[in-house]
Amino acid sequence: MTQYALCLQRRTILRAYLNQINVLLKEFSLSSACVNISKELAQNLKTEAMMFPQFSEISQRLNPHEPYRRKCDFMRIKCEHNLALIDHYSESIGLGKTLVGYSPSTDSLNANIHYATMNDLLADCYLIKRSLNQHQSNLVSLGSLQKLIDMITTFEKLYLDIRQHAQRHQQCINECFQHIQLNPSTKNYTSLLYSELTNPRPMGYKQFFNSLSESAQEIFNTLELIRDPKACFSETIIRSYIISMTQSTADIYGLMLLFKDVGLLKISNKKVTLAMLDIVPLFETLTDLNNAESIMEHLFNDSLYRSYLKQRQNIQEIMLGYSDSNKDVGPLCSQITLLDVQERLLKLAKKHGITLRFFHGRGGSISRGGGPMNESIRALPSGTLSHLKITEQGEKISLNYLNKGIAYRHLEQVIHSVIYRHIHDDFTSKKAQSPIKKDALILNHLSQSSRETYEELVKHHPGFNLFFHDVTPIDLIEYSTIGSRPSKRIDIASKDTDLTTVYRAIPWVFSWMQTRLLISGFYGIGTALEKTHSQYGHDRLQHWYQTWPFFYNIMQNLQMVLLKANMPIAQCYLSLANHPDKALNVFELIIHEFELCKKNVSLIINNQELMYKTPKIRDRILRRNPFVDPLNILQIQLLHQWRTTSDLNKKSILLTQLGETINGITAGVRNFG
Repeated sequence: MTQYALCLQRRTILRAYLNQINVLLKEFSLSSACVNISKELAQNLKTEAMMFPQFSEISQRLNPHEPYRRKCDFMRIKCEHNLALIDHYSESIGLGKTLVGYSPSTDSLNANIHYATMNDLLADCYLIKRSLNQHQSNLVSLGSLQKLIDMITTFEKLYLDIRQHAQRHQQCINECFQHIQLNPSTKNYTSLLYSELTNPRPMGYKQFFNSLSESAQEIFNTLELIRDPKACFSETIIRSYIISMTQSTADIYGLMLLFKDVGLLKISNKKVTLAMLDIVPLFETLTDLNNAESIMEHLFNDSLYRSYLKQRQNIQEIMLGYSDSNKDVGPLCSQITLLDVQERLLKLAKKHGITLRFFHGRGGSISRGGGPMNESIRALPSGTLSHLKITEQGEKISLNYLNKGIAYRHLEQVIHSVIYRHIHDDFTSKKAQSPIKKDALILNHLSQSSRETYEELVKHHPGFNLFFHDVTPIDLIEYSTIGSRPSKRIDIASKDTDLTTVYRAIPWVFSWMQTRLLISGFYGIGTALEKTHSQYGHDRLQHWYQTWPFFYNIMQNLQMVLLKANMPIAQCYLSLANHPDKALNVFELIIHEFELCKKNVSLIINNQELMYKTPKIRDRILRRNPFVDPLNILQIQLLHQWRTTSDLNKKSILLTQLGETINGITAGVRNFG
């Protein structure tokens, strides 16, 4: 999959370059009778004419007095060869003919008829620009040619991130160990990895590559492409390698071992002498987030790992998972834990002289760390914005960037928030304590109380699993091809299996969003706020809302969730339940928590009207909601028919119709994936 993604990215970029070169071909009709060319460009045209003798003869006949157009023609044909070659490579890995706009493959790679890297294309652009500037035509060079230069300098500086599950790495390493007579089941697995990592002898995967599983071969093929990305005509296309579900130092050492065997990492005398990629642990569940500090402390104290970081400018990137932590322990406990983890890791890194780059894995929905990006940035803890990465996922890409005006506005808001936070942090007194330090007891109380309430329903209630499968359209989402990955991580072992470990975050959130229940965005918070008000009063929380961006952001996003939820519509989905009494029992718990949320949020914001501070967004939500309601009713009826019919033809027709209801509800509710 990684190789496919790289090919798709490079094809898209190459097509963009070609389109702009075709614009130049139309515009660059400058006659040599009016505008001369530089000696450098004249020599270049002679050289390229020798490379393409037949094509050059045709070009010379068609454009005898237009040297700039002839040069652009050579650029065009080289880029077309690049595109054909990347299609040839795509076909070799099983992707080629499935691509839109697939080009015929070429027989061999020939360095003389294509660009080795896009830096060579950029050099040709500058060659034309210098010639124009030397002959009083600099204004011409500021138009479409400059646009192409800007495109190349921008796109060639963009990096893709690789992301792979830690378990896949471990399976690959274990297969290699078996081939070199090492026992991967040893109790001290981390020590075994470390010993192999510092051993001058490589595992030598190429000797037994054909005996490895398809999964292991894919990992090595991907790493080889990263090490030598000539097939994608780039000097470097990957900067970071993310390890999903990082749970121990063994996950980091294991990836380093794979890097070493491929040549992405070199070690001499127990010191790293070459490191081509950033290794990025991704901490996702509550347990993993809480263990992040001890894992990183062990690594920072290890001289081998410190020598690796030295090769990466002593910058450690860490990715934080919002989706799985929310699914694991609920929205409020997840947010508070993520805040605490960032502050603890910052202190640890400062102690060791390491610079942290936090990568926030936010999704589109509030349940997955979404919401207004500018408010989310303002809510980040001090010291985390000097190096910052944030994902824009799913529908948020089209919503924020498809329209040029919206894209400019969105980027302005993001930039403004970053600048605002830097200025705010610089001018804030260092003696001032954050609310976490002064009120850690209250914050911890909120976190634990919300987690207990959430887990009591989602993980321990005997009727919850049945409710989820009967009332939500999860079976429809599993059946539909609307995601890049399977909806489940594992198969359901029994009716009592914890569903948060079974389903991925996107289908989990998507299911609750479709029914308008939205429990992944609010459940547990109402009880936590109610208990906190009873024990500590609400003055402190009101003060936080007014003065603390972190808590303000939580409350604003919560108001949006409560406004988008529709309990009367959600109740209609109970008609799908095979055990109505059990389903009603779960629904009543959700209704109770929903009402507690509304009541306590109103106390904190000191207003009965949700989202009164953002009236435009509030009005849009209230205008959209009535148009979504009929789609929910239609979806319920179609779901009942789809689940009960045995006619395959009718089932197929119903599936198409259900897909339309999913799209309609999704577009109406927004913030869904």
